[in-house]
This record gives sequence, C-alpha cells and structure tokens, in this order.
Amino acid sequence: LVWDVGPRDPAVGKLGAEDAAKAWTDLAGTDAPRAFRARGTLASAPEEALALLKKHLHPAQPADPQRLRQLLADLESDAFAVREKAQAALEELGELADPTLRQALAGKPTLEVRRRAQALLDRLRGPVTRPELVRSLRAVAVLEDIATPAARRHLEELAKGAPEARLTREARASLRRLNPRTPSDR
Repeated sequence: LVWDVGPRDPAVGKLGAEDAAKAWTDLAGTDAPRAFRARGTLASAPEEALALLKKHLHPAQPADPQRLRQLLADLESDAFAVREKAQAALEELGELADPTLRQALAGKPTLEVRRRAQALLDRLRGPVTRPELVRSLRAVAVLEDIATPAARRHLEELAKGAPEARLTREARASLRRLNPRTPSDR
C-alpha cells in the first residue's frame, strides 16, 4: 500500500453544506482514494467538520440483552425462515452480538446454533464492509486529524459507547494516539 502522507493543504476554514454532505457520503464509499480526500477535506475545515460529525456520529449503544437472547433462541427454531431471520439480525448487530455469540458457543449449543454462531464470528473477524461502520471509523480518523480540544471531547464521548463496539474501540485508540504517555509514565 502507498499512502500520501505529504503536508496537508492549510485549513480552508469554510466548507459549504453541499461539500460537507458530499464528503460525508464519500467517507462511506468503497473508493478509498475518494474517501481519503474526503477525510482531508473535512479535516481542513475543522469547525464545519466537527459540527457535521457531532450531528451524525454518536456513541455506540449496547444491544438489548433480551433481544439477543431471543435471537439466539430463534437460531434453534424448527422453521428455517426464523433461523435465517435471526442470523440476519445478529449479523446486522455486528460486534455488539460478539460477547453473546461467544457465550453461546461456550455453553455447548446445538450443532445448528454452533455453526451459525461461528459463521457470524468469523465474519466479524473479517474486513469491515458495512458502509455505515466504514464511514464511522473514517470519521473517527477525521476527529483525530482535527485534534482540537473540541474534537478530543467528541472522541471521549464516542469512547464511552458500548465497549464491544468497533467505533468505541477506535475512538479509544485515537485518544491514546493523541495523548501519548510521557517518559515519566513508563
């Protein structure tokens, strides 16, 4: 991979609503160079970008434990359609379902549940492909690029989300990079 890490253009200061909306859309796209340019565009207009990200980027909420239990129970249903629907719902929850799926596997589930839970966990270990999650992770990078006190506060807010969520983990990692330990902390 080749990354353009050359000096950035100086902050443009203002970003129109149309340009901000386009950059927000581009962050979710599969065209990585376009998404990288969108990241730079947003970072070069910190005030507008921060307003946009505060509007669209919120801490991850934990999944409802009762719903998770029901979805796991539905994986054992006699009806194929019910099992498929439960698997699709668990896949949509993504990493929020991870602890529950692992707990289910540890409890000697039926072969059907084991097979489906393992397949879901395997997908979670793969690359991020859901556009909304890709956009959120790229938006965290924008906040890290901006690195103003307001951007750090928003990262801190995101870091308080559901601990198993990728967004939460990425926000925490950004904060660690922005706040490196001093030599006396070692």
